[in-house]
Amino acid sequence: MSKSLAILVLAFLVTRPAEAFDTEAAQTDLSDVRAQIVKLDQAIDEGMPDAARVLAEVRRQTLGVTADLLEQRIVAEQTGAEIKVTALATTPDLERAQELLAEIAAAEEELAHLRQEAADKLGLPGALAQLTVLTQEQALAVLRLGYYQAHYGLAPLSVPSGGGAAGEVAASRGELEAPEISSSVAPPAWADPRYPDIDYTTSWFDFAALSDSEARGMWVITSERAALDDSLTVIAMAPDDPSPGILETPKKLVAMCKEGQTVFVFSPDEYLLSYRDSGFDVEYRVGQQPPETGLWGASTSKQHVGFWGENAIEFLQRLRGQERFFVRVQERDGSQHGAEFDIRGIDDVIAAIETACGWAGRTLSRDQLMTIQNALKQAGHYGGAIDGIWGANSRSGLAKYQATAGLTETGTLNTETLEALGIAAQE
Repeated sequence: MSKSLAILVLAFLVTRPAEAFDTEAAQTDLSDVRAQIVKLDQAIDEGMPDAARVLAEVRRQTLGVTADLLEQRIVAEQTGAEIKVTALATTPDLERAQELLAEIAAAEEELAHLRQEAADKLGLPGALAQLTVLTQEQALAVLRLGYYQAHYGLAPLSVPSGGGAAGEVAASRGELEAPEISSSVAPPAWADPRYPDIDYTTSWFDFAALSDSEARGMWVITSERAALDDSLTVIAMAPDDPSPGILETPKKLVAMCKEGQTVFVFSPDEYLLSYRDSGFDVEYRVGQQPPETGLWGASTSKQHVGFWGENAIEFLQRLRGQERFFVRVQERDGSQHGAEFDIRGIDDVIAAIETACGWAGRTLSRDQLMTIQNALKQAGHYGGAIDGIWGANSRSGLAKYQATAGLTETGTLNTETLEALGIAAQE
């Protein structure tokens, strides 16, 4: 026993409060908490990536503390024994308990929504959504611990940090810290060797393992096939902070090619109130260039601001070779959301998106498109009209050609494919 803990035992030895204690309700709650612990232990034993495991272990600790407090309080009530420091008794705060019940109900509703969102997403977005679910589950566990403390008169408990994922659990709204990862740990398999100064053991880069993605500088890039037309989808994300707290979500830059459209957005992960329907006033700075202001578009969810289509391509082109990027969005009520990003690896992101979305094909003339269609038809990959109109049949035929030529199957007229066809794209 530590010296500080021994002092607590001597100083805070108390007897049970005189208020009535509902032993039966407490036992029901204890059974529920134990069932949650068993289920969580099984999930941890089955194995999970580091980011998910850290969240699960912290939640496991919170549940364990909750069970210990309830069990010792029940035993003290049944036997008449004094309650030691490990389960200090206080006067129940039923008003606070009711407030926490309302917060728990809201948190459970949000958790159900997040689980549904996670079930609908694949790849990197799905991995991010799953970690958001785990974070919400942890927040809910903390709220429930606070409720039990308030309802049954259980005092806050501090847990010594001896090994494992132990940390300090404060009262109802206390904070939880994740166990530190030793800096001596060897870089994981997904680490980008070009950037030895980047710590690839942080929770952000665990997304690479969660979603079978790859790290390029500060970016995590994932590729998958679109459900609509099997076109190649590339999604790249970079955080403002690669080591967010357990209950925090970093702001993100997102660049992607989806169903042939290029997108570049800043995502503060909050609902934003715009001045006008057309978008938001944004201040930004690319590398060491002078600061600029501009009107950026907004997603339908009002949670992302940026560019789509040709505007996104033009903006991404400006980021080539840059290492830093600052952006700040101002809402209608005057509140601001800003972040500075390390964007090293952006050239790899641009190359992946350029290939998937076929930027080079944007400048081709109709005659050049007809030449390509004819070549595809002669090779048996295309059965449509030679009209220079690039549609679904043309994309399908091009994808077949790319497969036989050993090229990435994108169905888009990217630089690699045009070179193989002997077509020169216009600048």
